[in-house]
Amino acid sequence: MAMVPGPNEAAWEALCSALGVSPVMDAGDRFATSGEGVPLLSGVLHGAQRSESISEYRLLLDEGSGTAFLAAEGHGDQVALSVWLYLYGPSTPGEADWTAWLAGRFPVPEPAES
Repeated sequence: MAMVPGPNEAAWEALCSALGVSPVMDAGDRFATSGEGVPLLSGVLHGAQRSESISEYRLLLDEGSGTAFLAAEGHGDQVALSVWLYLYGPSTPGEADWTAWLAGRFPVPEPAES
């Protein structure tokens, strides 16, 4: 998970751009990461949701057995980006890969001086 500046639409577009995927996809569409340095993740979208406060993709993964959920949640000045992976089998990307990628791509901002 990472916190980024809002609003939701801008945060979602930043996440999708970093992943190398379109921010506008629907159930049944193919999903495959292609962004620089991003761990490989591919599958078919099982669902997609867009609103003022949440943008998300739910997908069934191609490799191994698993599902993934990618989301931008919130609609204010700060939005939470999340990548949830439910992976079964040795040939799928691990949690450490995604934790490192999110932290490197969307670092926690330094607190403002008072």
